[in-house]
Amino acid sequence: MPRPLAAVLGALALVLSVFVLTASPASAQSGRLFTFSGVTFDDGGTMTGSVVIDPAGHPQHLDVTVSGGNTEFFSPYEYVSDTMNPLVDGWYVWRAGFGTYLKIVFPDTSSANQGDTLALQSNSYECTNCGAVRYMTGSILAGGLVDLDGPVIMPSVAPTDPDGENGWYVGSPTVSFAVTDPDSEISDSSGCNQQIVSSDTTGTTFTCQATSAGGTSSAQVTLQRDATGPSIAPSLSPWRAELRGPIGVRVHATDSVSGVANRGCGALSTNEVGVHETTCQATDVAGNQTSKTFRYTVQYSMTRLATTGRWRTGHAVTVAMKLTDADGHAIKDSQAAALGCRVKLRQTGAQKHHSCLTYDRKSNTFSTGWTLGRGTGLSHVEVSVSYPDSSVKTTRQRGVTISRP
Repeated sequence: MPRPLAAVLGALALVLSVFVLTASPASAQSGRLFTFSGVTFDDGGTMTGSVVIDPAGHPQHLDVTVSGGNTEFFSPYEYVSDTMNPLVDGWYVWRAGFGTYLKIVFPDTSSANQGDTLALQSNSYECTNCGAVRYMTGSILAGGLVDLDGPVIMPSVAPTDPDGENGWYVGSPTVSFAVTDPDSEISDSSGCNQQIVSSDTTGTTFTCQATSAGGTSSAQVTLQRDATGPSIAPSLSPWRAELRGPIGVRVHATDSVSGVANRGCGALSTNEVGVHETTCQATDVAGNQTSKTFRYTVQYSMTRLATTGRWRTGHAVTVAMKLTDADGHAIKDSQAAALGCRVKLRQTGAQKHHSCLTYDRKSNTFSTGWTLGRGTGLSHVEVSVSYPDSSVKTTRQRGVTISRP
């Protein structure tokens, strides 16, 4: 018996409130193609086309055209599978924008074989805004199997686990994609070739896309690679290390790929003047480490230059100073004696003069004296202390003006 119009409207209202569009997952699944045969409506209209039904009895693709009959209410329409939704006792199709509805109640297709003819259920119908309903009769003819899903794509990376730290690769990993489809041939693919990642990257995505009769599938792999250690450029902090004074080293580490995770240097000491070494290192987030030996010179501190005599041509003058530690304590006599002529004076400008300073144990003072020549004008006096195996010098300067008597 045909269903009452009120029941039809109730079923349609229920479906419209839960409309959800879903897509089949990419897994090996095939359906069967059924062709509509001898389908007519009770007003003389007809329907032709086909439907693909999966093994569970769910239509996956509907492609039909209806025409004829009561043209006052119905016109030729083509229905497509994107608007199918299940009802309790059939499948409902809504043609968007036209208010035209199609409900098909399929028979049990689970055991159908190619060539089988199965009758449609009598409560299948079409309506326009469901103010007028026409019911259909007819059959579906079973055809061959149809691939319902796109290819299965299985991405892999060798080695499987990153060989660096924190999800980073430090070697050259290989990205591969296995593409299969047991139901139809792969007709097209892109980006699925094996690739070796041999350049550093903060994140590269590899996409494989493949198409078969069942559709198109894709899979992605994103990985990070950093095989380069950080760059380091250690420097003293403060810029000058004095005997028994404070000392620090700034590592100045940079890493443009994974970033610097930690940095530091070995033990530092200013207990003795001269050249010292320490090892500085930095590690990036990927686990790469860079080490560098840093050499620094511990210096004496020098007091200001003290002068005696008049800076006039033909006059005798002296220059004196003391060497101390960072706290101003004079150095030991033994340390002063060991310096020899590494404490020097150099005069430039209006007059030129070079000499070594002599150490006096009583006053803990280094000094030198000389007689000024004939040149007049501005002259610079510099006292310096050099250290073995180092280009660093401790210096003090003073400008003087030489005049005539």
